[in-house]
Amino acid sequence: YQVPSVEIAAVNEKGEFQEIEPPLALGGNYWRLAFLVLGLVAAGIAAFFGVRYFMKWSAERRAAPEIVPPIRIFLKEIEAFCGETLIADGKIDEFVFGISMIFRKFLSLQFGFDATDMTTREIEKKIRKIFPAALHDAHYDEIMGVFNLWDLSKFAEFTPSAELLRSSLDRTVALARKLSGGEGDGTA
Repeated sequence: YQVPSVEIAAVNEKGEFQEIEPPLALGGNYWRLAFLVLGLVAAGIAAFFGVRYFMKWSAERRAAPEIVPPIRIFLKEIEAFCGETLIADGKIDEFVFGISMIFRKFLSLQFGFDATDMTTREIEKKIRKIFPAALHDAHYDEIMGVFNLWDLSKFAEFTPSAELLRSSLDRTVALARKLSGGEGDGTA
């Protein structure tokens, strides 16, 4: 058994320079690191404000839906209602109920009260209360005229003629256009 030994010998006995690398100059690395940190901070700030802008934009977009004028809604519902067909088929009760509900919904949207759950008498009282004098004087009789015809047909077992119902449909559309202030003169 022999004790291990370590022999140290000079590798460069003549003392000549050999491929010795100088120490690293880290000055350039510090500037690169500083610019990297500044770039990350700038990207973070840009992302923060970008997200805030996007959230605000999407909230505004959700909060401000397109407002459809009540007259357009009314005209689309009248078109889908097919009142002429109901009159021609002799479905008077369906016509009267349908046109009444469409006009009540229009009044609700146009003037801000729930006419769909009101009786004709309650609507009459509400109109007297909320309509300006000029609007009341100009359209009160027309409004009550169409409601009275519909009420007679629904509750008094009165069957109006087809011509009277067509006239009622035309008067109702014209009345809605007048009440909307002329907004419904275009296409629906």
